[in-house]
Parts: sequence; C-alpha cells; structure tokens
Amino acid sequence: MSSTQPPNSTSAHNTYQSLVQDDEDLIGLVAYSLYKRDKLHFVEHYRQTEGREPTGTEVCAFITGAKLKTSIESYRSDAEVLLEIFSENILKTVKDRLEDQYSSRLTEELKAGKSFWRAVGENIVANFASIIVTAGLILVISMNKKDPVQVISDALNYEVRPKEASASTPSVATPSSAPSASEASEAK
Repeated sequence: MSSTQPPNSTSAHNTYQSLVQDDEDLIGLVAYSLYKRDKLHFVEHYRQTEGREPTGTEVCAFITGAKLKTSIESYRSDAEVLLEIFSENILKTVKDRLEDQYSSRLTEELKAGKSFWRAVGENIVANFASIIVTAGLILVISMNKKDPVQVISDALNYEVRPKEASASTPSVATPSSAPSASEASEAK
C-alpha cells in the first residue's frame, strides 16, 4: 500500500457519492472534479512544504474536511457558478456566430438587390410621372373653365350642394338623378 493513499481507500470514503447525486448530475460531476483538483493541490503543497508525501492519515484528514456539509455545498456552488459561466460563454459564442452569419447574409442580399443609384432613378421617374398626371389634371380643369369641384362632381355624376349657414345638417354629395347643367345644355 502506498503512503499517499488512505487505508482501504476504496471503502474508507465515499466523496464521489457525497458530491454526485446520479450519473446525470452535471453539477455534482464538476464539483467532484473540483474536489480532485484540491486534493492534488493538497498533496503537491504538502510535498513542497514538508519535503515528503503525505501519509494516508494526512490524506484522510483532507478527505474528511472535504466531506463536511459546508465543503460539499461549497464545491457544488462553485461547480454551479463555473457551469453558468461556461453556458454564458457558449451562448455568447453561438450568438456571435449567428449574428456574423446574419450580417453576411444581409450584406449579400443587399448587394444582390437594387443599387442605390438605380433606386434613385426609379424614384425620379415615378415623381416625374406623378407631376405629369397632376399637370394633366390641372390642364383639364383649367380648360373647362369650371370650378374643380364642379368638374369632379360632373365626372362622378354627383351633385354638390353648398353648405347653408342656417341649416343644421351638413351638405351631402348625392348621386344626381336629374341631368347636370352641362348635360342639359348638351342635350339641346
């Protein structure tokens, strides 16, 4: 038997069972690895300070301290913090990768789309078309020498009555049942 191993080391302590609740207990598995790290640090520190390997009894003293309820809680708490940090780092890495992919894809789609100057040209053409249509309407209205409201009411076959000052009901545009003035003059 080695002097660094406690007597009956497999049966003398159950640190693994104290830290790990079941095979899927990730926090417990990480806590156990933290315990093993500390145990190795203990042995190394003992070698450096005492100039020899710790005895089985001295290692058992470390194990007994590590199995205290507060030590178990501390190992599990430290493991939980490490796993949270690890998870946050993984999520950040995945998020950054997705953002880079999205940015690259968006850039490609924008490059494949219309150029800035092409879009400007299309807008200029559309604006000129609306100016021409508006000018045409203004020209038609001015050539008829009628009030624009009258031209529109004639075109839509609606009669627009002016609002009377004393009337409590607003004027309403209604379909004209009688021919308009222009239609009556054309019929003659």
